[in-house]
Formats: sequence, C-alpha cells, structure tokens
Amino acid sequence: MYPNDPGGWPPPQVPQPPVSPSPYGPVSGSPYSPAPYGAPQPVVVVQPGPPTSGLAVASMVLGIVGLLSSCCAFGIPSILAVVFGHAGLNATKGGARGGQGMAVAGLVMGYIVFVPAIVLSVYLVFAGGLAAVSGTPTPTPTP
Repeated sequence: MYPNDPGGWPPPQVPQPPVSPSPYGPVSGSPYSPAPYGAPQPVVVVQPGPPTSGLAVASMVLGIVGLLSSCCAFGIPSILAVVFGHAGLNATKGGARGGQGMAVAGLVMGYIVFVPAIVLSVYLVFAGGLAAVSGTPTPTPTP
C-alpha cells in the first residue's frame, strides 16, 4: 500500500485543542463546518406568460354567477358572459394575451343558461298567442 493510494493509509489526525466548558452550551471542537462549501447554485429566472385578458376573466366570473342565479337575475349575467366571452376570444386570438380557456368556459356557462331561457320565452309567447286566437271559450263560473 502506498500513501497516495485511495485505499491506503488513513489520513493523518490533527490534534484538537481541549475544549473548555462554555456558559452558552456545548461547543464543537472545530470552528469550521463539516462539509465544504459547494459551487454556487444557478439563478433560475422564470419568464411570466402573456397577461390574461380581463374580458376572459369577466366572462368566466359572469358565467358562474349566471349559473348560480339563473332564475333570480333574469339571465343578465349569462348574457354578459356570452358577450364578454366572444370579446375575450377575440382578444386572445393572436396569442398576445392569455385566458382563452376562461373565455370558452364563460361562453359555455353563459349559453347553458341563455339558450334554454330563450327557448322557454319563445314557447310561452307562442303558446299565449295560440291560446288567444284559438277561440276556445273560457268557462264562466256558475253561481
């Protein structure tokens, strides 16, 4: 075995000075950290994506509000969700702004409430009109 051989002689032991008791607690025998300092860590810079379109966010929020309050709000939030959703899709078309998924979600939620409300309104108007012109007499109460 040779001195420079990695499996050879153990490294020489450096004698440590005696440690006097400290009033602040135990003190290690070496003033140095046990592990050497490593290489500095690389700095990672995250580039943010394009800014989100406010119209897309408004469309999604109004779509949620329209779903939750479809009967009470007369469908107004759903109509606004559809309008803002189409405007948000146009704003995100070129890729300069993000939020295309939010615009689509607002459109879907808006149409879920808006289309059945229109169909029901048309049905009620036609049913009322047909009842008015059908000529069926209304029964009169007898005393």
